[in-house]
Amino acid sequence: LGRPEGTRPDLLRYSADEIGQQAGPNRQAIMDARLRAIKTAEVVCCTCVGAGAPLLDRMAFGCVLVDEACQATEPATLVPIV
Repeated sequence: LGRPEGTRPDLLRYSADEIGQQAGPNRQAIMDARLRAIKTAEVVCCTCVGAGAPLLDRMAFGCVLVDEACQATEPATLVPIV
């Protein structure tokens, strides 16, 4: 998840936003494609704050790994956990 312009070009094909854009101009089709991509992914990567995105509401993950947690503020690290 995140801004496609901030993603390495060779990884764009795995981006939920990029996958959604390929679904066509229909907003519902884009959202459905993004949700399907996330639900079928083995790993979901995002920033701590990005974990609070509406797209991830009501989703539960078995494990949360906060990379470089020493550089994040304590409140920011709570977003993916809660």
